[in-house]
Amino acid sequence: MQRSYFGIKVSLGSTCNILKRANNLLKNSAKKIQEHVLQQGRIHVDETSWRVAKKKSYLWVGATSDCTFFNIDPSRSAETYKRIFGLFRGTLTTVYNQHSGRRQSCLAHIDRSLAKMEQREGVNAFLGKTSQKELGKIFAL
Repeated sequence: MQRSYFGIKVSLGSTCNILKRANNLLKNSAKKIQEHVLQQGRIHVDETSWRVAKKKSYLWVGATSDCTFFNIDPSRSAETYKRIFGLFRGTLTTVYNQHSGRRQSCLAHIDRSLAKMEQREGVNAFLGKTSQKELGKIFAL
């Protein structure tokens, strides 16, 4: 199978080989970027599902205002989190509870939690709905 990139025909096998070579060439730089991010005072962490060779994996992200690193792993376990982010001691914006330092929740996850609260009965539903409205007002600014 061939594809054309910028007018150059490249086979799927060649594309895979180029990616493997690039991966090997960029490993040290990627490690330095990850180390830089983990030395900052505040980072944002998340993961999302990712396919590798048709198998489910997870793309982990560590981001600051000036730098981001990615890590693909077959697991989203606490052990994986600790292996990737365990050296970080600053404030972490995330939904993960394994962090031993200060933690801040991201607003998207707070909004999802409020939406779930709204589906409950009684005071929980009232608080979820009211809080979502107030959050909407804040974002409207």
